[in-house]
Amino acid sequence: MKCYSDFYRTRFGKEVLEREALLVANELKGCEKILSAGCGPAFLESRLKQLSKAEVTGLEQNPEMLKEACEKIEAVRGNAEKMQFASKSFDCILFVTSLEFIQNYKKAVAEAARILNSNGRILALILNPESAYFKEHAQRKSSYFRKIKHTNLRKIKGEAEKFFSIEGSYCLGIKDKTIFDSSDKKTAVLYVLKGIKKGERLT
Repeated sequence: MKCYSDFYRTRFGKEVLEREALLVANELKGCEKILSAGCGPAFLESRLKQLSKAEVTGLEQNPEMLKEACEKIEAVRGNAEKMQFASKSFDCILFVTSLEFIQNYKKAVAEAARILNSNGRILALILNPESAYFKEHAQRKSSYFRKIKHTNLRKIKGEAEKFFSIEGSYCLGIKDKTIFDSSDKKTAVLYVLKGIKKGERLT
């Protein structure tokens, strides 16, 4: 997925990355051990380490992306549908525009709950298919948006709610390479799911 890496090396891509990293760092305050499932080349995860000082581990099955990730963070090859980590190994699991690409996202969500400790948090940044930005990119033949397997946000949220107390919101507006705050699903590029295991209160 060279086009994905190329995007985050552009000036605009770096601006988007910084906004995403600040969002994640703010949401995951207090987490010490974070697993990023489907970390790709780990651009955001590397910045997250700088912002939060947390121990960040990446999980990635694409060998080319994994090689790049390993230059930035501790990363291992693996599949989010069947993680090799022991139960209750992490404080938080992070999906940065990755959950929607996973073939069996239901297994990935169940695995997320398994590897989290009793106070574990889930944070998923999902590309919003209802945004103008998404629709524009999905029409391009070379866009990695075309590899997305799941676009029903309601179903994804419903599956997460089996294991987590979940909140969902839209954020990060983009129009004509201008970035702005937005909670409008027509302009917000991301849908954010956050929560903690059932029986725990959201903070």
